Amino acid sequence: MTADVSHKRRNLFVFFLIIFSVFVLYGNSLRNGYSFDDDLVIQDNQQVLNGIRGIPSIFVSHYYTDERQSFGYRPVVLATFAIEYSLFGEKPEISHLINIIIYALTCLILYLLLLNLNPSFSPTFPLLTTLLFLAHPLHSEVVDNLKSRDELLCLSGCLLSAYFFLVFTDTGKKRYYLTGILLLILSLLCKRTAAVFFVLIPLMVWFFRPVSLKKLLVYSLPVYLVIALSAFFARTYITDGGSTIHWYWENPLGSDPEFFRRIPMALFTLAYYVRLLALPHPLSYYYGFNQVPISGWNNPIIWITAIFLILICFIIIKKISSRHLWIFGILFFLIPVSPFLNLLTPVDGIIAERLAYSASAGFCWIAALAIMSIFRIPLFKDQGKNRIKKPFPSFFYPVVCLILLLYSIRVVSRNPDWKDRLTLYSADIGHLKNSCKAHSLLGDELYKMMESTTDAAKKEILVQQIEKYYLRALEIYPDYSPVLNNLASIYFQYYNDYRKARVIVERAILFDPDSPELHFNLGYCCEMAADTGCAITSYKKAIALDERYYPASARLRSIIIMKGGTLNYTRKVQTPNLGVSN
Repeated sequence: MTADVSHKRRNLFVFFLIIFSVFVLYGNSLRNGYSFDDDLVIQDNQQVLNGIRGIPSIFVSHYYTDERQSFGYRPVVLATFAIEYSLFGEKPEISHLINIIIYALTCLILYLLLLNLNPSFSPTFPLLTTLLFLAHPLHSEVVDNLKSRDELLCLSGCLLSAYFFLVFTDTGKKRYYLTGILLLILSLLCKRTAAVFFVLIPLMVWFFRPVSLKKLLVYSLPVYLVIALSAFFARTYITDGGSTIHWYWENPLGSDPEFFRRIPMALFTLAYYVRLLALPHPLSYYYGFNQVPISGWNNPIIWITAIFLILICFIIIKKISSRHLWIFGILFFLIPVSPFLNLLTPVDGIIAERLAYSASAGFCWIAALAIMSIFRIPLFKDQGKNRIKKPFPSFFYPVVCLILLLYSIRVVSRNPDWKDRLTLYSADIGHLKNSCKAHSLLGDELYKMMESTTDAAKKEILVQQIEKYYLRALEIYPDYSPVLNNLASIYFQYYNDYRKARVIVERAILFDPDSPELHFNLGYCCEMAADTGCAITSYKKAIALDERYYPASARLRSIIIMKGGTLNYTRKVQTPNLGVSN
């Protein structure tokens, strides 16, 4: 058997192993439904529900839009959901299957890229890196949360783009160069954080190919120019740039414009991600305030991280010309994680497991290097002839298998948590004791369940649970206006305590005075407590804030007619809007 045939057979076996392993790890997620924020991109997204007919509007719209904010431009992601909806309808099992397939393809692309980085690599190193990446429990959110398809598509496109740029460097054929540019643009249309590969791809080429910096710049600048012009065109002529609200309960740094005060928190965030990647337990769908405390220079973790980072940067600057594999691995981790350190832009939730997805490839590179170095496994094919004898060669495979087994058990056990929103929120609340939004979301989900039940005893139990979670959210952050509004609805609708509900709504208005819903709710509390003057004033305020807020118009009309007056409102009287608000 020739070496070439043997090599192809080995690769075919590895491809099968990767695909098989992904389906073993994530096969039980096919039983899951929709979960955290999936409604934003599928269930409640009218453009997606329009199917293929909605794709033109998707490409000229923001990724997410509501009455208060609009942000993002990820048309390729929404287009995949729209096509899927046209073909299969609302079937979450199909969506989960597609996510698993994309993840399997990403792992295959990563393996091929690592093989191509240096043909002299021992096959063990690319395979070990890929298997660590494939089985890493932190990726369970990216695969299980349908909304995170943007992360899956973005990384797969970027890694494939890097592969084609390397092939272009080796062959000089321009079709590979153009394919690389196209893939990078498509990745940006999945998520703009693909921009980190503007740095990573040239870095890969420089590290693993004998290319001068001048030649690298000549080929890189047209790429950047095309993509920059595309981004400018999209922002100017397709979307208006959008606006994002950074709520305090999601990330307090959003209300602090001082750059230098964010530096210690950026160091703390970096340390947090390293800890999550090294020890992925417990896993959480959401973090936020105050699960991740806002830390200053008095935190020793920040100083330790700062010292290590300074040392690492010094070593990189001094040794980068040696093109050492350790230095590349560190950069492969630091560059992708850098946009999510809460330094330049506050991150919703402060920490998010899905945001470490791309950086985890670099982490797995470092982990594979460390394992192979400890057991003195040769990194290159030509080292096998004269390598130093390993002290405990038989320990290598059991240790690797143990790591992969522990990772796999954690992934398989985590997948059912993503069955639906209530299952997920309930599973994680035990270790999210200080996350005000996690308590709020669980209260909201129980509220919806309570509204749909007809069993009086069950309804009473649910009301008590909802009150408990809302009160805990307010203990963590007393100014959480949506929770105040929802808690008021509990006191009004189920305890018939109008006065207590009114006090809570008035408090909510202090923190969110421009909400027509809150003013309407205050008006209704006043109306039921027989304070007609307060009710009329509140309804008028709601209408002034939003003239199309018809519930306020209807209640105001009803009061004035009852008082014997007249008002030119012809809409039907509507029920109070004291339900769940986020």
